[in-house]
Amino acid sequence: MEDKIIQPLIIKLSQLPHDLAVLPDHIITKLYEDIELLTSFVKSLPEYEQFNDKVIGKLNDQISKLNDILVIFEKYQSVSKEIEDKTNKLNLIHREFLDLETIQYKLLSSNFNQDYQKLKFQKLINKSHENSLKLVESINYNEFDSFLKSFKSSRKVYHLRMEKMNRWNEERITGFV
Repeated sequence: MEDKIIQPLIIKLSQLPHDLAVLPDHIITKLYEDIELLTSFVKSLPEYEQFNDKVIGKLNDQISKLNDILVIFEKYQSVSKEIEDKTNKLNLIHREFLDLETIQYKLLSSNFNQDYQKLKFQKLINKSHENSLKLVESINYNEFDSFLKSFKSSRKVYHLRMEKMNRWNEERITGFV
């Protein structure tokens, strides 16, 4: 495993090539004083080239990792946008659901309250009574047995409904039976 941190290149005087040590002191001093000359000398050293190659390798690794991060970030942005769109759509559907639920409640409360139900049931009772009267008006003595069965059935329905209405009006604990 390679080091994550690159150490700076430090060249000590003892590490300088042996050929440089044979030069007179005033040339060595001039070398140290002239930064451009010193820079070109250091760049020509094999240690510097190795160091430079190591730095370039590390930088290339970092660039590769940054490119991978950019790809992941772009994917994240598209997924994030998709999540945001779906969340907005879900919120819209939820608001629509709440509106429809409110409308449903209003319709149910108006169609299924006690007074309205009693009124509808009273109309059924009246209709049963009218059916019985129509049967009496259309009596056919040749088919008296069938008339009698129909009439009994019609009156039975009428009386059962009347009894239910009476019990309903009593407001028993059990409610409408």
